[in-house]
Amino acid sequence: MTPIPCPACGKECEVRPDKRGHPFLNCRDCGYNGVIARKEAVEKFKQRTGWKPDAPPPPAPKPADPPPEPKPTPEPTSWRERKAARERGQK
Repeated sequence: MTPIPCPACGKECEVRPDKRGHPFLNCRDCGYNGVIARKEAVEKFKQRTGWKPDAPPPPAPKPADPPPEPKPTPEPTSWRERKAARERGQK
């Protein structure tokens, strides 16, 4: 597909279908948003750029998983483990 210049700033613009299949222009540099809505204009846009509305929209990002909770350290059970824990705490 041919890169589409942004109507506002002239840099490359992202084109994807809106919910009705019309080309939706979105510029990440300047924030321009626009839809080509008329049937004749959509056909002319397709002829000039080779854009196809049947391309699936990009998948939505997955929500971030919460970090796992740290496991509590078990209490030492033998006298050797208790002694080692005391020595570690003193250092």
